[in-house]
Amino acid sequence: MCKYGNPRKQSSFICLRCLQFGISGIQRKCQREKYHVKDLFCAHCKMECKHIEIRYCDWLEEISAKAEELHTEYYGTV
Repeated sequence: MCKYGNPRKQSSFICLRCLQFGISGIQRKCQREKYHVKDLFCAHCKMECKHIEIRYCDWLEEISAKAEELHTEYYGTV
């Protein structure tokens, strides 16, 4: 078994509150659906916020656009 795991099962996350990259490299046993949202602690906001998952097969521009859309849905316009 590889020391660092399978890179195709790693996920990164974008905080929907501040739209900054948050946690990366989380290993998944199974692949989640596209635009999966979960609550994680954001180091930039210093609180638990909603994050959108970036899978290995997703386009960053597409996920960033969806993150901006979900930002207004969850947190309104700032």
